[in-house]
Amino acid sequence: MLKHIAIIGVLFCLCACSDEPVKPAEAPVPDEMKRFLAEQGILPGVELPAAVRFIPYHRVNISVSGTQPLLKGNVPDTLKLSKDGQLLGVLRSPAGSYQFSVGENEYLLHVLEQRHALPDVPVACDYACACTLEGKVYLFGGRADIADFTGYAHRYDTATRKWEELPSMPRPKQRASAVALGGKIYVIGGYSGEESALVAVFDPRKKEWSEGPPVAQARYAGCAAVAGTKIYYIGGWMQCRSALGCSSAGEPTTAVEILDGKSGKWEKGESLPTARGYAACAAIGGKIYVAGGLGEYGEFKTLEIYDMESGKWSKGLDMPAPVAFCAGCELGGRLFVFGGARGDNYLSEVVSYDPASGKWRKERSLDFAREALVAAELGGRAYLLGGRVSGLYLPACELYGPATQGPGRGH
Repeated sequence: MLKHIAIIGVLFCLCACSDEPVKPAEAPVPDEMKRFLAEQGILPGVELPAAVRFIPYHRVNISVSGTQPLLKGNVPDTLKLSKDGQLLGVLRSPAGSYQFSVGENEYLLHVLEQRHALPDVPVACDYACACTLEGKVYLFGGRADIADFTGYAHRYDTATRKWEELPSMPRPKQRASAVALGGKIYVIGGYSGEESALVAVFDPRKKEWSEGPPVAQARYAGCAAVAGTKIYYIGGWMQCRSALGCSSAGEPTTAVEILDGKSGKWEKGESLPTARGYAACAAIGGKIYVAGGLGEYGEFKTLEIYDMESGKWSKGLDMPAPVAFCAGCELGGRLFVFGGARGDNYLSEVVSYDPASGKWRKERSLDFAREALVAAELGGRAYLLGGRVSGLYLPACELYGPATQGPGRGH
């Protein structure tokens, strides 16, 4: 009698599905690894055809049909473990159906296709920041396997579909915010062992970095938006300053600062009503919409709206469900919120808010769930970059279009 098994793994690929099942060989697993896998509920010793790269994993339930467990959705490929027995991830195989046996049990794996993938970002990362300028996508900083905060800078050319390495940021950091203004890119705040007030300015034509005016309130995980000649840097987190202590490693802030691109000076804006970071935001039609995010005690579903003319905040309709560590941008006059996390769950959910109707709606899901990704809008579509699942940094680059057809273009 077969037992229900929880398997860790997610498979994505660019290949078309094969109609012919392939029976791969079993891979030997050391006894100590077998014990570790058994404790985690992971199926040991499975190796599928040649893989392309590391991909993320998460827990997926299976159902039993007769004598064959039919694995629903995303399933594991070759398991990769570190020397101390920690699961690093799995390797990607071509989409299709695979049959294999472990002992007396026969299994059937269905490997899914990643329909909207673009060339991987050069460095797998989470908590990076991104923006677009003059038809190109820029990605800065973040965390990677080799460092807790990095200064990496890369540019994606949508015409050639190639990534280019740029000069690194002068000071590595993660959880910063990036926006473009006046032909230059501003990388604001962030974390590099402590919260940062620094603003790094990149000139794409000269490929040179310079130091911009620092913000008054050092913080990370804020969100930034551009309207006209101004940059709005909203909310975020900072290390605990309360004499009574904090409920987590830090505390959220309500700080709002506005950079005038003409004067080059920051000024204080009206405080964000709800202290939070890791939210999604976008400037649409004279207003800035801030949705979701993480507060001191968990995720929010709160939507708050900043009127740039009056300088005042108002409350909008709550999101369908709370979310944090998500990505956001404007597409077609709507605020889109991508992925993120809710409790211990990684999300592939996408929802959008229409300022005209004041309502939310559910959109097509991401190819796969992840948190700590970033979004950059270009040509009415979103480039969704990096992210993390269960501690594994991702090289993902997914193109999301809300109302078009075909690979990389939406539904």
